[in-house]
Amino acid sequence: DATYLINDYGTELEDKPLKGNDGSKVTAASQRKRFIALTRALQDAGTPPNAIGLQSHTGGWARPSQQWAVYDEYADGTGLPVHVTEYWADTKRLKATGKFDDAELDAMQARHVCDYLTCAFGHPAVDAFFFWDFMGAAIRWHDAFSSHETRPVWDAVRRLLREEWRTRLSLRTDAQGRVAFRGFLGDYAVRRPLGPTTQGTSFRLSRQTTGDLTISL
Repeated sequence: DATYLINDYGTELEDKPLKGNDGSKVTAASQRKRFIALTRALQDAGTPPNAIGLQSHTGGWARPSQQWAVYDEYADGTGLPVHVTEYWADTKRLKATGKFDDAELDAMQARHVCDYLTCAFGHPAVDAFFFWDFMGAAIRWHDAFSSHETRPVWDAVRRLLREEWRTRLSLRTDAQGRVAFRGFLGDYAVRRPLGPTTQGTSFRLSRQTTGDLTISL
């Protein structure tokens, strides 16, 4: 039941000048074309991957329009879902300019990471998202690791995942025991009062969920 991915890097933004064996210039766009061609060849051979994996950690920061276009290209070119497998946005290049202090760099990074995560979350082709060493990069350690503090990106991402992208509702059924709501996809717990305690169950909303959902308590 494992998910089989082809996973590669350097297909979203130009990172450093590269040349092919024939001396031709290698670009992110040319790499995407090769990636799609390889995937189609595997599909034709009967050994297709389940998804396209994008490592997504380069020195540059993609604009949402660039990011969205890459997802479109892979989805249209292969018909497969996309997994962001190793995302991170470091600040080394910005820091090297000497134009920003640490507080400014932290704020810029948090804003960009949330924009990137939001764009991926909103694209219909993206099925999974993995950070590259988020715990290590989102924490600032002190005194030889004896104490630490979280960077702004920690709190910003936590706010998205634990607050903004979660559905919490208190509803009352109609006479037929029905409720209607609009919520995020995922796993749900439903509870109802029952004397001094509560009674509950769980259910899942997925892209395959259609029609009415019956929940018995």
